[in-house]
Amino acid sequence: MKKLFFVSTNDWVPSGGSEVLWSKSALLLKQQGYDVTIYVKKWVPRPKHIEALKIAGCHLIEWESQIKFPPFFKRLANRFLPIKAQFQNESNPLLALEDIKPDLVILSLGDHMEGSMWTNLCIDRNIPYKIIAQLVKEAVWPADGDHVNSVRKGYMLARTVYFVSKDNKDIMSKQFAFDFPNGEIVYNPFFIGDNNPIPYPEEEQVYKLAFIASLNANHKGHDLLFEIMNSEKWRNRPIEINLYGKGPHEQQLKLLKEHWNLKNIHFCGYSDNIVSMWNNNHGLILCSRMEGQSLALLEAMFCGRTAIVTNVGGAKDLIDHGVNGFIAKAPTVQFIDEAMEEAWEQRNNWKNIGIKAYEKIRHLSNEDPVKVFAEKLVKE
Repeated sequence: MKKLFFVSTNDWVPSGGSEVLWSKSALLLKQQGYDVTIYVKKWVPRPKHIEALKIAGCHLIEWESQIKFPPFFKRLANRFLPIKAQFQNESNPLLALEDIKPDLVILSLGDHMEGSMWTNLCIDRNIPYKIIAQLVKEAVWPADGDHVNSVRKGYMLARTVYFVSKDNKDIMSKQFAFDFPNGEIVYNPFFIGDNNPIPYPEEEQVYKLAFIASLNANHKGHDLLFEIMNSEKWRNRPIEINLYGKGPHEQQLKLLKEHWNLKNIHFCGYSDNIVSMWNNNHGLILCSRMEGQSLALLEAMFCGRTAIVTNVGGAKDLIDHGVNGFIAKAPTVQFIDEAMEEAWEQRNNWKNIGIKAYEKIRHLSNEDPVKVFAEKLVKE
């Protein structure tokens, strides 16, 4: 029986788009008879996708930080510290690998500069590994030094590096001066319901845009939208923004909403009820500064909704601007405002634009992304 060892480096939020592909693939492979071990951060309460893996019989290793420094501080420090001096976890990765002796390690990275500790361990012990790069930061170039060299080596020696958009692959090829002959493009799984768009909301007295994303302004750009909505023209229009999600900047964003008296922005909490969200919203707004491939965008398009997004993470591969959605040229207040203005001028046509979005995305659901990816993982 082949032993598979899945690692998720996510330590920001319990669940999110980056956690869907690897966790569903691990569950499917366990059901197919593979010996599956999962190495993840310990969350309280345990997220549904991790609990499902535990119930299915996967060997679960949950780590907790010994020193309670913020995750971003430890990630930054580890870029400059030698491996022996880096912040480690209570569930020691080396001991876990030596105990399990996996045939293959699968690393799911929420940041493309993570994972070098794991790749070094695998390289030193001749353990084959594959990498899923869920997020690439174009605006943040890695500084010269041992860390970037170690990360680059890890990608070069991976059996396969999976990217969730061509945009991400191109950015990493530029940053690492490496064409990734071992790279492949894969799709994240997304909600397809009964394979039909969700009926468009009848109410058009007030137009509602859903912002479905972790409340992490560094990543998702909530602050950009708040600044736009603070302008007089958007204050006076019948439009509301519904924020769905939790995250590290929730309290700061709530303070900013109160400070600017943004009555047309609402915090709706985290929800995984996609049907309910799209029953109550006319379109999607995302102001991301970086993306892998937005699961919220894929789902909004499949549900037949107009999307207004920034030109990151392969959005241009899905959206034809002004035809089946709207793309801001860059994640700035000026360009997002311009895209929103274009969308607003066509607000009476959002239903038809959403149908075109559905037609564009429908072909991606012809094959099950989880089944396809699981087959790729175990293919020699």
